[in-house]
Amino acid sequence: VVACSACAEILGELDKSVVFIHCREPKEIQKLVKELGAITLLIRRDAAERVEQVNHADNEVLNYEYDYTIPNNGSLSELRARAEIFLRECLELKF
Repeated sequence: VVACSACAEILGELDKSVVFIHCREPKEIQKLVKELGAITLLIRRDAAERVEQVNHADNEVLNYEYDYTIPNNGSLSELRARAEIFLRECLELKF
C-alpha cells in the first residue's frame, strides 16, 4: 500500500495511473481489492502450470477468481500485443 501511495504522488492522480503489483497469494490479493479497489489480472502460461512449484505462493496462485486473464503461451511479441489490447480495452488507456 505504501508503494501505491508513493507511486500516486510521483505519477499524479491515482485514478489516472496504472500501478502493477505482483502478488500471488489469494488473501493478499483480496486485501488489495478491498483496500485499493484493485483490478486483478492473471498472466497464465500452460507450461508453467505443469511444473511442480516449491514456493507456497506459486501453488496458490490459481486459487483466486481474477477479473482478467491473459494467456502467455506464445512469443514475447504475442504477449506484448495481448497486453496492449488489455490496456486499451479493459483499462481504456490511450498510448
